[in-house]
Amino acid sequence: MSRLRLNLKLITLTVVLDLTLGNSVDDCTTRSNLHRPTTSAAQRKDVKFNVHGLVPSVFTAFHDDYSINYDVIPAYAKHLAHSNFSGILVGGTTGQHMALSLEDRKNLIDAWVKVAKVEGLRTFVQVGGAAYPDVMELAKYSEESGADAILTLPDLYFRPKTIDELVCYVQDVSNAAPKTPILYYHTPNATNVKLDMPAFVAAASARIPNFKGIKSTSPDLEEEVQLRKILREDQEFFRGGHALIASSLSLGGRSFMTPAITLFPRISQDLYHAGLNNEVETARELQKLLNMAVEAHLTEGPFNPTVRAGLEIMTGLKMGPPARPLRPISADAKRRIHDRLIFLKLTKSIDTISFVDNLFKRQSPLGMLVARSCQQSISRLIGKMVSFNFQGLMPAMFTALNDDYSVNYDIIPSYAKFMADSGMKSILVGGTTGEHVCFSVETRKKLISEWVKVAKPLGLHVQVHVGGTAFPNVIELAKHAEKVGADSIITLPELYFKPASVDDLVFYLEKVAKAAPTLPVLFYHNPKRSKVEMDMPKFIEAATARIPNFKGIKFAVNDLSIAKEALKKHKEGQVMFFAGDTLVAPAVLMGIRCTMCTSFSLFPRLALDIVQAAEAGDVKKAMALQEKLTQAVEAHLAEGDWVPALKAGMELATGLNMGPPAIPNRPVSPEGKQRIYTKLKQLGLVN
Repeated sequence: MSRLRLNLKLITLTVVLDLTLGNSVDDCTTRSNLHRPTTSAAQRKDVKFNVHGLVPSVFTAFHDDYSINYDVIPAYAKHLAHSNFSGILVGGTTGQHMALSLEDRKNLIDAWVKVAKVEGLRTFVQVGGAAYPDVMELAKYSEESGADAILTLPDLYFRPKTIDELVCYVQDVSNAAPKTPILYYHTPNATNVKLDMPAFVAAASARIPNFKGIKSTSPDLEEEVQLRKILREDQEFFRGGHALIASSLSLGGRSFMTPAITLFPRISQDLYHAGLNNEVETARELQKLLNMAVEAHLTEGPFNPTVRAGLEIMTGLKMGPPARPLRPISADAKRRIHDRLIFLKLTKSIDTISFVDNLFKRQSPLGMLVARSCQQSISRLIGKMVSFNFQGLMPAMFTALNDDYSVNYDIIPSYAKFMADSGMKSILVGGTTGEHVCFSVETRKKLISEWVKVAKPLGLHVQVHVGGTAFPNVIELAKHAEKVGADSIITLPELYFKPASVDDLVFYLEKVAKAAPTLPVLFYHNPKRSKVEMDMPKFIEAATARIPNFKGIKFAVNDLSIAKEALKKHKEGQVMFFAGDTLVAPAVLMGIRCTMCTSFSLFPRLALDIVQAAEAGDVKKAMALQEKLTQAVEAHLAEGDWVPALKAGMELATGLNMGPPAIPNRPVSPEGKQRIYTKLKQLGLVN
């Protein structure tokens, strides 16, 4: 882009921001006050930030049993300090903190900050990729621990759709750590948040006093130039990824965050200084060498498992396997990586590395094979005994909140009774409608326990959603659901380290199923929100073959032709829940016998009447009733996003006050709620 076009873009951006932001001090005042800062805006403007250069993203080391290996951190930090890096990033994609529990993340922050200070390294901590309250707690904890800066991802499930929503989220993180520089972590391929970053940075800079910049993995170099023009002297743009270091340097870039530089510090430093000194040809050749070194790893698998194996090869630091749900590479793959690095003259002979440490050292291969075979036989026998013969409607439950955003547990008994009295035989707890992905693990466990305790005596089948959080939390929730007496569980896929294949997805579900072996386990297919697109017929076949207690899927895609194909792959004793509020009648007329929708909570009698008419073959009546439900749903969606809008309508339709949506969702305006009421009254659905 020419300089003239770029400047015109920036002028337009400034005008738009002046018009949209005005003199607003805080556009997030309707949100929770739980994280309001104790420091003034003027004090937060005095937060200093002057870090640039090479900042490696650090891996998290694990033992073979997947417990964290804290013992390796001092040697790891020393290696980084001796390589003359400006700082370290803890908890990013490389560190896999999104796959760890809250306590593990806090312990790692503590360990790294303490060691880094001894070595003279500045510590950046990434706190995002968790439920909203956990993100706030991690931000506060990072500040108290002495981190030098904090980064955050956006919310991974209820993704921001506008710049204002994203600014509000980052502002909340800032409020939790008002004395610490805050940066936004923009990785659109992983988060699927693809907003206008120059507009966001301008808005965040205007509204968040301690907002100090952005890390971006976007390959858009034009966007990088725009961002660096907008950023102030006390703010910084960090390019993520290794492949564009030379290109960024040629355009004036000076700061980089990537794990690749940890493995190859000398190449990285030489490349960096060649670029700063305008030695273009040298920088280009070093960039080519760095790219080839990384590619030597990626031919053997995904980035994290392969590059962490490479770190062992290059440094001798024992990093262990990647955090689940990622899987380690084989010993043969590691050997091939080593051979390629030898060819590139980047490491020593293969004889200096041990590839199969302690392999089968406690048991013979035959003994391990027999033990594994017995374990699989027992697991399959238990799985075959798990039955799931559900048929009918399953309404998704909202989570009622008080005005201070605390959970209103007191409403659960009347809510459950309303469902039972309306003719419903089952409920889904903790799905998208229930917003459990926004809550801490302890809150989710308490909600599960309360719902099971109240709903079971009413004869309601209780299905619990356990996904949408870090893998160890998913396992903990699955075990808890089984322990307290839930009837079945369902899970989303991993939201950050997304499965790349059907096999990856089955591997993930298999681990969840083993955590609750006596319960039916279902998969929640909602690609619009999870951004995991898989061939469901193939997945169902593979999951059925490998997971004894796999009992079906929830299909949240409004395409009945694909739904029909997926339904055909289900075996006897398995079910497919179709989740399309505006297509209930057509789905039943096509032979789909199980539906799971949010609107069933608001209009249970209408939903039952639709199904009854469709099953009786009364197409005209079924479609007329469906049209009424569709208009009711559309009346809500005209006023806001799915959960906030229908949550507002719940009180209008049933008298049950659900309160505000969970943060980061934002409530419908009073005027919008009144318009919903007017439309529902016209439809004869409220008095």
